[in-house]
Amino acid sequence: MHLEELSLSQIISNIKRQWREIQIEFTGDELVRADIRAVEGVLKNLIQNSYVHGKATQVLIGLEKQGPKISILIQDNGQGFKGEYKKLGQPFMRHSSTSGSGIGLYLSRRLLEKMNGKLEFLHNDKGFAAKVTLDRVVHG
Repeated sequence: MHLEELSLSQIISNIKRQWREIQIEFTGDELVRADIRAVEGVLKNLIQNSYVHGKATQVLIGLEKQGPKISILIQDNGQGFKGEYKKLGQPFMRHSSTSGSGIGLYLSRRLLEKMNGKLEFLHNDKGFAAKVTLDRVVHG
């Protein structure tokens, strides 16, 4: 991992250009200490899952400061997840005949752990929601 100061708005702007099939809304900005390829990979995986498995047309991304951490809240307008949340991200755990292998979420979780972060899946009535937590860069 190459941890450096990164702007979340810049990372999400790059992702928005790559995913024109889905409307991604993001406001605000925050600096995080992370590996750019890893963070982009995690966010792209979550958006791809929203689009492919949840049939989402829109993803909302918000920020929540928690002391030295920042949480990136990702919420889509898709079909949501009907399986067992605690089994999400376990490799080779298929939740339905159309679900993936779970490797993407498993790798996302491991990458975040290597950056002192974490990935959580949130129960939600509308669509699918996840929370990515990273170290926030605090100057002063």
